[in-house]
Amino acid sequence: MVVIIAGKRHILHEGDSIYFDSSKAHVYENYDDDECISIWAMTPPSW
Repeated sequence: MVVIIAGKRHILHEGDSIYFDSSKAHVYENYDDDECISIWAMTPPSW
């Protein structure tokens, strides 16, 4: 999985994790044909 935050690419592999300020522009994508499952948790005050 690739997570792009404020224009910077972060490549994540199985078992990796990431945290970031969600007020920054962000997008995520699966960069190959393998199944990719992710779990997201958001906590206040973001919502």
